[in-house]
Amino acid sequence: MKAAKRGRPVEIDRSEAALRAAGVFWRHGYEASSIDLLVAATNVSRPGLYRTFDGKEDLFLAAVDAYEARVTHEAITAFEAQADIGAAVEAFLTTSARNNTQDGGPRGCLIACCAVTSAADNLSIRLKVMASFEALEARLAQRFALEEEGGVLSRLPPPLSRAKLLLDFMTAQAVRARSGESYEALIHEIALKRDAVLASDVHVRQGKDGQT
Repeated sequence: MKAAKRGRPVEIDRSEAALRAAGVFWRHGYEASSIDLLVAATNVSRPGLYRTFDGKEDLFLAAVDAYEARVTHEAITAFEAQADIGAAVEAFLTTSARNNTQDGGPRGCLIACCAVTSAADNLSIRLKVMASFEALEARLAQRFALEEEGGVLSRLPPPLSRAKLLLDFMTAQAVRARSGESYEALIHEIALKRDAVLASDVHVRQGKDGQT
């Protein structure tokens, strides 16, 4: 009697599995997200998960990529879609606040609230977080630089400083959302945050020759 032939391993959609895993990591954090939870969420067998990803860390890094492609992308797209820079800053913060407080889903931000807590002890995650922040800062700064060149914004503070401040506001929103604050609370006085990002620095240092 011939032995039954083994079927080929089921092909797994790596991107879809990473996106499903992102919800688990987002809700529970990296350390508390067990393989059993990840298997259940991705609907992939344990052998299949290990065949597709090189362990839990690799899955988490892929989950961060999936999160950025969907959630972070929404905020930066909203920012870049606005012709007016003030409206762009508000759109970035309101979109971020909405994503941080979605109904029925995890609150806060996968990167700002979860990845950063593991970054101190995990080099791969720390490098991932740093790269994520730097990439977003660079993209925001690019728009601020264009507004400066067009005469809409002042030369000081420099574009990267504006970008870092806007990202700091976004990160603060995520932390506050994680603690339970509502969408309405997060966008309260959003005009003040917008004005802070777009403010001119009146304290221009003079050079040695006395010229500004």
